[in-house]
Amino acid sequence: MRAGLANISVKKLAVNLGRPLAQVLEALKVMGLAAHAHPDAFVPVEHLQALQEILQNPGGGPDFEKLMTSLGVEPLEASSPPPAKPRGATPTKPPQEDGVGGQSQGLETRGKPSAAQTSAAHKAETRLAQAQAELAQVKAELETREQERRTVETELAALREQLSTGRNQLADVHSRINDLEADLEVPGRADATLLALLETQGIHGRDESMRAISSLMSNRRLEGVVGDLLMQRPDRLVRLLQNHMLLHCGRQDCPPPTSCATVVVSQERCEICGGTGLKGPLETFANALLLRGWTRVGIQGGRPLLLRHLQAHLDTRIQLTFLGEGPLPKKRSFQLLIRWMDEAGDCSIRHLDIPPSEHTLSSLLRRSAVQVSRC
Repeated sequence: MRAGLANISVKKLAVNLGRPLAQVLEALKVMGLAAHAHPDAFVPVEHLQALQEILQNPGGGPDFEKLMTSLGVEPLEASSPPPAKPRGATPTKPPQEDGVGGQSQGLETRGKPSAAQTSAAHKAETRLAQAQAELAQVKAELETREQERRTVETELAALREQLSTGRNQLADVHSRINDLEADLEVPGRADATLLALLETQGIHGRDESMRAISSLMSNRRLEGVVGDLLMQRPDRLVRLLQNHMLLHCGRQDCPPPTSCATVVVSQERCEICGGTGLKGPLETFANALLLRGWTRVGIQGGRPLLLRHLQAHLDTRIQLTFLGEGPLPKKRSFQLLIRWMDEAGDCSIRHLDIPPSEHTLSSLLRRSAVQVSRC
């Protein structure tokens, strides 16, 4: 180490010499010391003198012989030119090994990918990863949309079922309203009504009268007077029986109605199956419709009590719409129309005509299944 010199940072050296920091950094680069061209780097001791000379004499340029000497490089001595080759001499060939080695080195160089190729491959991999990420996102969105569609379909089916139930409840309400309106009518001879006669015996109000009649019937005490009872409004009794009572056979394969009064009779008098059972015709009718993809069926005519019993036991995939005996609605959402009426009439959609002689549900279902299979 030279006396009086020591390692010093570039920033501190610029301050000591009174030179701009940029000029000191540029001088280091000229000297081939680019690795030390940083404000916080330290200048090696052996290069300090040469660096000071360059900074002190910026206009004349560096003395390269002194610079090389300071770096520890000895100057080259003058050498004599190589002897001239005699005429006619054969030039010597370079050793074959060098040629083979050079060729091998060239092949190795050509086998390695260049920096541009490596960068292009990296960019391609990046774009591929981005495309795969976008594809995964699109698939996730499609699955979400499909799940939302299924949820909407489920909610729509539930709303349709609620609408059908509401229509049936509305029909029951109308029937009750008709009964109440009929009850408000004043009979022509109040002294001849059953309620008036019961009132003479101290029975007051409808509730007490109903309990009295029920007690007399359970004890079979009305048998002697049933033949003498007369109805001032027989149409009211007929409407009551049609809307609230069914004849039932009691068979196991003929489910009894639960929303009305029933009277157990012989099998051939059953208003539901006619003695043939109901479960078999229900399956046959449902299968005939489902094989053709008909799930929306309208029924025109028929007793509402029987139709409600049909809806309660039919396959839930089939939606029934009860149209009564009036004109068809303008908006028709059903695929098949079953007319259970006296007159068929013209219809612009696919329809089946079932005569009223087929008065039981079983006969309606069997005949409808046969006609559907022929469509």
